[in-house]
Amino acid sequence: MYALKELSTKFATHLSLNYQQKGYKENAQVIYVPGSPLYDEQLENKFDYLNADLSLQYRIFSGHSLTTALSLGLEYSYLLDYTLESDIFPINNYYPVNEYQDQWEKHNVSILPSISLIFDQATTLEFGFNGSLSPVLKTENLIVKNWIWTFRLSHSIPAIFKKGE
Repeated sequence: MYALKELSTKFATHLSLNYQQKGYKENAQVIYVPGSPLYDEQLENKFDYLNADLSLQYRIFSGHSLTTALSLGLEYSYLLDYTLESDIFPINNYYPVNEYQDQWEKHNVSILPSISLIFDQATTLEFGFNGSLSPVLKTENLIVKNWIWTFRLSHSIPAIFKKGE
């Protein structure tokens, strides 16, 4: 869900509210029982967020069927829930997840630079970056921040109905 407010012919603000699932995969070599062979485990850890993004958009080029824009914004993320596959027994006895499994930060702030191509004022291709300004995890021995490249494809629903008129 988003709102766009035109400030001038070159500038606009963009506010959006999103549900996002972020995560990562990792390979872990685990010995289940002392003296037994190593097992390769592919662990997939998932994080569910509610995000609010606010950005300022600058239109570099604005034509009849194509607009190019640069955006710079901030994102506030609230951690709703997470699933750590590395939290399963007996991996957690031998794997360093014990140090951080319940210390994920509920609140996170990120910077969002991006570039967009908008076709026929309806379809948007956007390439951007999401870089944490605050950590998503902070312990005595470890600080984790998001560093995510994004590619978005979106289409305006009102534009779908206008084409039928």
